[in-house]
Amino acid sequence: MLFCAEITDFRIIHNVLRSVVMKDFALLRPMPEGLKITLDEMKCAEVSVTIPRDMFSMYNVDGSEEVIFKVSLKTLVDVLNIFGDDGNPNLKLTYKSMGSPLCLVMNHNDENIIVDCEIRTMNVDDYSGINLADECDTNKMVINANIFAELLHRLDNHADELKLCFSPNAPYFTLSTTGIAGESEVSISKNSESVTNFFV
Repeated sequence: MLFCAEITDFRIIHNVLRSVVMKDFALLRPMPEGLKITLDEMKCAEVSVTIPRDMFSMYNVDGSEEVIFKVSLKTLVDVLNIFGDDGNPNLKLTYKSMGSPLCLVMNHNDENIIVDCEIRTMNVDDYSGINLADECDTNKMVINANIFAELLHRLDNHADELKLCFSPNAPYFTLSTTGIAGESEVSISKNSESVTNFFV
């Protein structure tokens, strides 16, 4: 068994995965510190979600080899949504060996309903281990997600281009769009209470 994990309420995981479904397939990489799910677009854009191991009630990874495989993210999200927002469902994930399916067993405690399914996996032959986050250490900012969403909402959502600008001088971080309606721009200071880390 290469990977086995259980979580008592997987709705948080479902909500996170549902918010990042931008590609058909995702790389799943069980690591000692947690389960990492990565989507990338031609090695130019990358979204990674790491579910820490302490969120799981049981978490085991075979440390003798690197475990990484590809699954249909849409299928995984749809399967996790079988119970909707109802109850407090449990989830068990197992991945036996390279090429084997990802097995999911969901148990709805309130209704005593068990769902057992398998999702076909694919081997990742060309995985280089390159993390875009490691290449993007020049400029870094950690900001409250709600505030960032509000900044994006203030911009023209029909624009063709979005420009992000980091600067060591005020206003420090600027988002600007250019489109048919013209240009729009919002800025936030590195000294804002919503910014917890700023490095240029």
